[in-house]
Amino acid sequence: MADSKALIRRYYSELWNEWSMTSLEELISPDIVFRGSIGTAVKGIDEFKQYVNRIRSAFPDFRNHVEELIAEGERVVARLSYSGTHQGELFGFSATGVRIAYQGIAIFHFKEDKIVEGYVLGDTESLKRQLVHAQIAALARELPRGMNISLASEAEQEWAADLMSRTEPWKTLGRTFEASLQAMRDPYHSLFIARGEVAEPRGFMLVHPEGFAGSPYIKSIAVDETFRGAGIGTHLLRFADLLFQRTSPHIFLCVSSFNIRARALYERRGYEIVGELKGYIIPEASEFLMHKS
Repeated sequence: MADSKALIRRYYSELWNEWSMTSLEELISPDIVFRGSIGTAVKGIDEFKQYVNRIRSAFPDFRNHVEELIAEGERVVARLSYSGTHQGELFGFSATGVRIAYQGIAIFHFKEDKIVEGYVLGDTESLKRQLVHAQIAALARELPRGMNISLASEAEQEWAADLMSRTEPWKTLGRTFEASLQAMRDPYHSLFIARGEVAEPRGFMLVHPEGFAGSPYIKSIAVDETFRGAGIGTHLLRFADLLFQRTSPHIFLCVSSFNIRARALYERRGYEIVGELKGYIIPEASEFLMHKS
């Protein structure tokens, strides 16, 4: 068997960095089983070629840098860094033109100098976050003058947790500051902060991009009482529409039965009640599931 580390270096330098289809045919088994760094699973060389073309379409200048290789028999483990310019659709994001970088670990299994199995675990959360940042920057230009919405800093996570814990409906629902902060720091959610002209936080929106039946779910939204009545909640909901309109035909949220003001806002923005969860958090109240398409 040829030097397995050399084969993997060639795999990355020729196939992924130079898009060599000749090298692909030489290095990849016709019966390959593979999971790529963005989570896509393929079987067979034809599906593998489709996957390569998908990555090339999204990142024409994609670069794979091998940081470390460990080999044992017919298996090789690689620690990698990836980079490229986002020029095509990925994860529902249309081209942003932003330069991205993320990390990954790959495990390969060889037979007769061909890769028969590959399992790659990429930091897709970091990748998606970079794409979200780029999309947010583009969407910010569509917001009213004097209004800015972007992802929260660590300090703003604490600000949002404090606002949640001292604001209805969460006071009635018994949400503590500690529980609120844990929610703000959940890596599967995105916390957006609405700011004014002097950059002070005025409101927040906590969103899971696939939180309900694979569709976006607005988990929480709140506005500091000093700035209520200024349309900030409306701007946050409109921002969610803009953010997800390209990736999902549906968006969901829940509202407590006693939170009449919030329910009225959601209905004005086109949300309709599609379900009721009686006594879901506290016995004397319901949570209404609301949907907008």
